[in-house]
Amino acid sequence: MVALMTLSPSQLSNIADQQRTITVETGAVSLDGLLACPPQVRGLVILAHGTDAGEHAEAYGVLARALYDAQLASLDVCLFTPEEQRLDELTDYFRENTGIMEQRLSGIADWLLRHPQFGPVIHNEFGTMSDLINGYFGIGACASAALLAAAHRPDVVNAVVAVAPTLQSDDAILQQIHTPTLLLTWKDDPAQLKRYEDMQNRLVGPHRLEQVTSPATADSIRQSMEEIASSASTWFARWLKPIV
Repeated sequence: MVALMTLSPSQLSNIADQQRTITVETGAVSLDGLLACPPQVRGLVILAHGTDAGEHAEAYGVLARALYDAQLASLDVCLFTPEEQRLDELTDYFRENTGIMEQRLSGIADWLLRHPQFGPVIHNEFGTMSDLINGYFGIGACASAALLAAAHRPDVVNAVVAVAPTLQSDDAILQQIHTPTLLLTWKDDPAQLKRYEDMQNRLVGPHRLEQVTSPATADSIRQSMEEIASSASTWFARWLKPIV
C-alpha cells in the first residue's frame, strides 16, 4: 500500500482556497456538494454520502485532500436532500435504498457533463468539466450504489472504489461491471474477506481487493481513514487519466 503523503499547511490552504459549494440537479431534486479542484486537474471523483454523511465526513475530508494532492478534483455530496434525511430518521426508508442512490449518482455524472463550466475553479489546461472523466467512491450502501451505477451506466464512470459494499457476492449485477473497481474491506474479519474475494471473482473488468484497518475503535479511526485515502487516491490516479 502506498503511504498517504503528508500535506504541508500551504497545501491544505490551497485546497481550502479551491473549495466551493455547487448545487447539482439530479432527477427531481437539487443536491448541494463541496467541489475541490486542484490546478492541472486530471479527473473528478464523486464522493457519495448516504444518510450517514456526518459519520463519514472526516474520512471523506482526508480522501479529498489525498485526491487533491494527486491532481484529482472531488465532489463531496450527500445523495439525499435534508428533507429526505429527516424523513429517514423516522422511517429508515432511504439509508439502504441503493436504487435511489444509484440513480442520483448517475444523474450527478450526467449533470456534470451537461454543465461544463463553473468558472475559473474548473477551467484549466486540460479543458473544462466536460473534459474530465469521473470516478465514484462510496462506503457501505453508497459503495453498493456505486457498483450498480457502474454496471448500468458505464459510459459516465471510469473507476470505482467501494468500501465494504453491502451487495451479496452472488449478485448477478457484478458480472456486468467492466469499470476498474477497487474493493476495500476490513482487516481481521475472515468471513468478510471471503465474501469480498468471491465478489471480486465475479467482476469482469480490472479489479483489486485490499484490506484496511477497521474503524472499530477511536484509536483506529485515523489510521483507517488514511489507509482508505491512500488506496483510493492511488486507484483513481491510475485510472482517471486526462483526455488530451
